[in-house]
Amino acid sequence: MKNLVLKIISGSFPPVSTRYSHELRSLISQLFKRNPRERPSVNSILEKMFIVKRIEKFLTPQLIAEEFSHKMFQKFGPHAGPAKRPAQGQNLASAAPAHKITKPAAKYGVPLILKKSGDSAKKFCEKPITKCKQEAVKKKRLEEKQQREQISYMKVEQMRRLEKERVKCWTLNTNQEVRFSEFPLDSKV
Repeated sequence: MKNLVLKIISGSFPPVSTRYSHELRSLISQLFKRNPRERPSVNSILEKMFIVKRIEKFLTPQLIAEEFSHKMFQKFGPHAGPAKRPAQGQNLASAAPAHKITKPAAKYGVPLILKKSGDSAKKFCEKPITKCKQEAVKKKRLEEKQQREQISYMKVEQMRRLEKERVKCWTLNTNQEVRFSEFPLDSKV
């Protein structure tokens, strides 16, 4: 769940597979919008026809009447009745904790709003030149280390292949020697 929140906040996620319908892919891309105001509301999601059809398919008219607001079940047709109203003592007490707003950006340490391009230019200028050079040197060292590791890995693989070939040749040679030794060389025919 944390990874999903981080992906939504950062705005980077892989595209949804084409095996899903266009409507569903569109809805998912809207749900993954970085800005919460750009994401669809629950009512707008429930108003989408492919969702309405699924709801009608899986829920009875009584459940639809119980679960959805009056505005929503007008979409479901005349078979749905008005929703049940909570008792007077319950409506204020239960509504307050249910609408607790959390700030995932603050929780996970990722800013919700994109930085302006001018801000990044200022930040770059504020960095000392030596720090930039140090970062470049570190990056170069890391790349060199990765290259060395890759070369050593390739050498190890090459050594394994050569060893396999040697063992294979040795096995063939030993088998041939055994075959030749079955027939005495000095015997007269």
